[in-house]
Amino acid sequence: MNYLILAYALIFSGIIGYQVSLFVRAKKLENFLRNHNKLT
Repeated sequence: MNYLILAYALIFSGIIGYQVSLFVRAKKLENFLRNHNKLT
């Protein structure tokens, strides 16, 4: 029973971490493109 809860917690935190990293990457890319467009 405990192992099941632990497994679910790991999967859940992994999904959240993945979503957060994608969001951060998208924001960085957006900022990079905005700055790049300003320079040209």
